Amino acid sequence: MGKSQSSYLSHRGCNNTDVNAFRWYRDHASVLIGVNCKKCDSEWLTESVGREEYRKKDKFSVGQTTLHFMEKPSDDSVIPTDYTEITDLHNLAGSLTAGDHIIYQLDANLYHHAIVRRVEDMGPAYDKIIIIHMQIGGENDESKATIISEGPVDDMDKKTVIYKLNYDENNKLVDERSLTLARAEAWVGEIGFGDGNLTEKDCENFAFFCKTGIHPSRLVEDEKALAEVVRVIVPYRDEPIDNVADLSVGDQVVMFKKVLHPRCHMIVTSVDPVGRKIGVIRLTFARGVVEEEFMFRKPMFKVITESPYSAQEVIGRAKNPISTKYNIFLFNCKHFAFWCKTDKIPKSP
Repeated sequence: MGKSQSSYLSHRGCNNTDVNAFRWYRDHASVLIGVNCKKCDSEWLTESVGREEYRKKDKFSVGQTTLHFMEKPSDDSVIPTDYTEITDLHNLAGSLTAGDHIIYQLDANLYHHAIVRRVEDMGPAYDKIIIIHMQIGGENDESKATIISEGPVDDMDKKTVIYKLNYDENNKLVDERSLTLARAEAWVGEIGFGDGNLTEKDCENFAFFCKTGIHPSRLVEDEKALAEVVRVIVPYRDEPIDNVADLSVGDQVVMFKKVLHPRCHMIVTSVDPVGRKIGVIRLTFARGVVEEEFMFRKPMFKVITESPYSAQEVIGRAKNPISTKYNIFLFNCKHFAFWCKTDKIPKSP
């Protein structure tokens, strides 16, 4: 686009007219579907991809394309609360689609977030995932600056652990895949996203923004503390429970809650063998730490692991945990329950 057209780019907010100070969103056919202003971070989309609910009156034109100012609420309902483990690395095309938000393990203590650009069939070898993500500068980059780049998931082998975040496609805050990819591609080559600090999960914030157009403010102080907790392998086994009388106060149990949250971990606070009721404390996405009572039902499993704490100490920890905010990869219900019982957080989600 020539500079002679820059007059089309003036918009309310910062009145930016510099064509080089916009990120250009284009679909797979290279059709312009939106822009992001580098100066004020406002987003402007065409009617084809920008939902009417979030479309404001302000608009401007780029050639024959009309772009509308978009503003979304910071609604926690859009944050995914569940994930799917990708196990067949020979058939990733059957499990992953361009625009998916994935997480994979970089090392023993760090999970990395990325947007899937495409999946390449490598024949008998493991399929290759091409991603767009934020990473620390390349091998020859001594500055260690965080950059947005496109490339493969490196060094995949049978031990590679990959998860796909399950966004609610019916939630209007979740954008269509063409816009997710357009956003991600528009940032390729940029230095950093947010404050550019990988230890503060900006790779997660970038991927979340690509999916929704929302800048998450999820890193509250307790989550920063959680990010520094060393994740370890916690030995344990699940023991099926056939009778409510087999449970004790302070036990860690697992119940099957719903399809998108199949294994819910919780701490037992009371047992009523006559009424077949149990009281529990658990960490929830929507309400934080909650105390509940419900009827015993199967299937239910007791988590058997070594604990240095008495039953009352476990309950005390559950009522005053290291964090009360649910985070699917830093502190979910499983992490919460294991922390209460063992003072440790398991490596994997």
